[in-house]
Amino acid sequence: MASTELQELQHVCQRAHAGLHEEIHEWREWWKQLCELGQPNFGEMAARLAHFRQHLREHFTEMERSGCATGFAIAEPQLASEICMLQGEHPELLAELDAIIEELQSLQPGVCWGEARQRVEGFLDQLHEHELAEERLIQSFS
Repeated sequence: MASTELQELQHVCQRAHAGLHEEIHEWREWWKQLCELGQPNFGEMAARLAHFRQHLREHFTEMERSGCATGFAIAEPQLASEICMLQGEHPELLAELDAIIEELQSLQPGVCWGEARQRVEGFLDQLHEHELAEERLIQSFS
């Protein structure tokens, strides 16, 4: 793969990650404000997470459609297993988010807000680690 093609793939991937990071940041800000108010609204949280899930699915689809993983695996075959592992996490992350959304939709007022909060924060941390691993991989091609 030509150097310019690889650089273009890097830019595509970096732009996709930047957009996702911005959305995660906005999510965390909303979450922080909600926690400061101390007024949990599980329904709104589930709806916002469902919207975020749609964007996350689009992000994963775009990463796969753009050929980022394939292009990088061709350029550096020794990294193919790591690339494959990261791509394999995409459906797992979406399934985890689906489970959180479903749980939030079924919660009633009075349910422990802290537990719901920890579950969402844990997911965001897991997603952040996944994205960092992808970014490190992308940057290794510089």
